[in-house]
Amino acid sequence: MEHGTERNGGPKTFKILVDTHPFELPQANVTGAHIKLVAGVNATYGLMLEGHGQAADQAINDDETVDLSLPGREHFYTVPPATFGGGV
Repeated sequence: MEHGTERNGGPKTFKILVDTHPFELPQANVTGAHIKLVAGVNATYGLMLEGHGQAADQAINDDETVDLSLPGREHFYTVPPATFGGGV
């Protein structure tokens, strides 16, 4: 089942939410870096794909490709870079 929608008989677009902001992408296969670029997200932030039901949220690496045509690939959120101790 594809989630893309046709735009006035034209090519399909794929609607996603990133941090509650809607975006439309013209292609189904996009990388995590591309999603962050489209959303104007700081490149140092992490990107998470929101899980549905019992599914856990999934971290999406910058070079990882996401197929937006598959079900459950619509909601993303960003997380600031983690800092793990190491204070001086």
